[in-house]
Amino acid sequence: MRAIPRINIQFTNGELFGFLFSLLGRARPESAAETIRLFEERFAAVVGHSRGVTFSKARVGFYLLLKNMGLKPGGEVVITALHVADFVNVIRCAGFKPVVVDLSPDTYSIDCEDLKRKIGPQTSLIYLTHYAGFPADMDRVLEIAREAGNIPIIEDCSQAVTTTYKGHPVGSFGSAAIYSLSLIKPVCTLFGGIVLSKDQALLSALRREQEKLAPAPSVPLAAEAVKNLILKMASNRSLFGAFVLPLLRMFAAHFDWLSKYQRSNKTVTLRERLPESYFTRFTWQQAALGLSQLASLKEREEARTRSASYIYEKLSSNGKFKRPRTLAGARNTFWLFPLFVEKPLPAKISLASSGVDSAGYLLSALHQEEAFKNYGFTAPGATRMKQHTLFVPVHGYLKQQELDAIVSSIQKLMKS
Repeated sequence: MRAIPRINIQFTNGELFGFLFSLLGRARPESAAETIRLFEERFAAVVGHSRGVTFSKARVGFYLLLKNMGLKPGGEVVITALHVADFVNVIRCAGFKPVVVDLSPDTYSIDCEDLKRKIGPQTSLIYLTHYAGFPADMDRVLEIAREAGNIPIIEDCSQAVTTTYKGHPVGSFGSAAIYSLSLIKPVCTLFGGIVLSKDQALLSALRREQEKLAPAPSVPLAAEAVKNLILKMASNRSLFGAFVLPLLRMFAAHFDWLSKYQRSNKTVTLRERLPESYFTRFTWQQAALGLSQLASLKEREEARTRSASYIYEKLSSNGKFKRPRTLAGARNTFWLFPLFVEKPLPAKISLASSGVDSAGYLLSALHQEEAFKNYGFTAPGATRMKQHTLFVPVHGYLKQQELDAIVSSIQKLMKS
């Protein structure tokens, strides 16, 4: 069996080189606005909405939502404990106080009891993330929000684009939904984010904000395209097995250099204002990439879900290894396949020796970031998730023999 890398860059080389060449063109084509509009409509259709609003970053969409939803000013915004750290700054800079709510390692989702403890009259918003394709218990979350005074909810569905809960797409339960379009997301446009909502007045306000944004510079987009090319080359099956995985094994006890390179948000600071560089437009070139991704989304999502479901059914939990528990009525799409492992480093090294790459969380544990210590965030469940999670590859292109090899490698570890 050839080694199986942790990531799968969905772009072709032709798409990435074509994107780079398109950045060299000085003139904006007449079809540019139409390309963006078409992407916004087709993405929204996945969740049953009419049209979304795109931004240069998901966090910009979040910031502008906070500014335009008519929320109680100065109140608390509850955010789930594992996230891009800069979202805490978004909450601060929009004039609100961040409050971290814990996660349940059992379900890889929000801890509803902790949510109930941490919301009240001072709460302006619940910002809820669906992790790794596993939906939150939206019945319970909606009940808690309603009992606390109909607190509005924004769903972060970046890792769960086609996930459903009791027959309804995640992203359709709250006042709005945010989707990141960055590296290896189900729909990737290199950078970017899109906001969906059924509230047409809110979307109109966001479009007015969108029109004020500055043109996007080409250099960061070009650099991200090159990064994707490098990662695509590094995850080439032959090259990965011959060079990359042995190097990962060599340095495994010290640091995961591939995760460090993959991660976009490498430093965490407490900001007083968001950088002006954030407030730029989503480009027609990104929209063109997104349209290509949407054309294959259903096929890719179904293939990956089949692969992951097969592995999930073949595994059982014991004291050293646990699969997340699935909720009744949930259709998990397994953007990532998490295993809760007692000793992740030895497990990672052992899997690598069998040709199976794995990785931990790239998201920040917000309560553990030094920059945010004065907030007094607490989230012990999220600490365990961050420390003990290994994600194993479940790419849709894997053959049956390779899926069986992954299962065998994990079962071997469970018995050791």
